[in-house]
Amino acid sequence: MINDLEGLLGALAVLELRGGDTDAIEAKTFSEYSAQQLGPTLSAFANMPGGGVILGVSERDGITVVGVDDVHGLLQRVADQARKGFSAPVRIDALPIDVDGKIVGVVNVEGADANEKPVRWLKDKKAYLRQYDGDY
Repeated sequence: MINDLEGLLGALAVLELRGGDTDAIEAKTFSEYSAQQLGPTLSAFANMPGGGVILGVSERDGITVVGVDDVHGLLQRVADQARKGFSAPVRIDALPIDVDGKIVGVVNVEGADANEKPVRWLKDKKAYLRQYDGDY
């Protein structure tokens, strides 16, 4: 789980080393909230042991912190989607973290209990799993 600046910097170093997303860490640029982009990822992490989504990080030319404008609004929308958008509520811990004046949103997703799996995204009725660099 990414709980503070030190944990975030460690996660960013892993992304840089791997050249992008991993099976437990997803980076999203996000200038605006997108339920479409987050639905499969939240489902996948809930169906696995869990994972972390970092909002406000670009993977375009290496790993770059770009920040988000309205981090609190963004994290509220993620929390709302996690509560209402799935066959079982997805448990998250969401927090803003300042990285050299740029604010990123971190969403730690807990793995669902066995009796809640598979967690399906209600938009497409699919359950996702996480593999190396994406949701399938």
